[in-house]
Amino acid sequence: MTILAAVLSAAGVGLLFSSWTKRAGRHDGSLWLGWGTLAISLPVWIVASGPDRGVAMAALMAMTAALVVLAVQYARPDGPVRRNASRADSTASQATLSAMKTVRTVYAGVLATVFAGVAAVALSASIYGLMLGAGAPQPDALLGGLFFFVLGWGVLAVVATIDIALRWRSIAMVTIVVLSAGLLLLTRTLT
Repeated sequence: MTILAAVLSAAGVGLLFSSWTKRAGRHDGSLWLGWGTLAISLPVWIVASGPDRGVAMAALMAMTAALVVLAVQYARPDGPVRRNASRADSTASQATLSAMKTVRTVYAGVLATVFAGVAAVALSASIYGLMLGAGAPQPDALLGGLFFFVLGWGVLAVVATIDIALRWRSIAMVTIVVLSAGLLLLTRTLT
């Protein structure tokens, strides 16, 4: 059952990715098929691992599959980082362009992992503290914090890897990290 659930999750993410990359106006149904496959994988995960662990495994598998798709996309010779770098000034040497491509790729990866992870940890710790301060039992507060950690990291990883200028992604990620840290400090003073 676990293998079936993992295959369904990976297939759902793959269908979503292919639908989004080949989009030319209207979708051909693969978008709905991708979301449907992801939705179908959730009950399979629940049957395979139990309700609590099944929901967590479904979210974790979808996030892992999305990160693999992004990693493959950025590693391709015609991927977005290399495609944007190929528009650079033709007088620059190939070695300089190659080094710039590598630095941009690594930096985009650091944005999607380290910066997004730090912001998600600060956000989830804030939610945990706010829920405890509001009188929620500790297990419920922990579940809320963990839920927002997974959700926050997933959303922030998408923000860090969208196809806009790297400086705007950097500004967005730094702003989110600072706001999350501020919320965490505010939560600590309130509780």
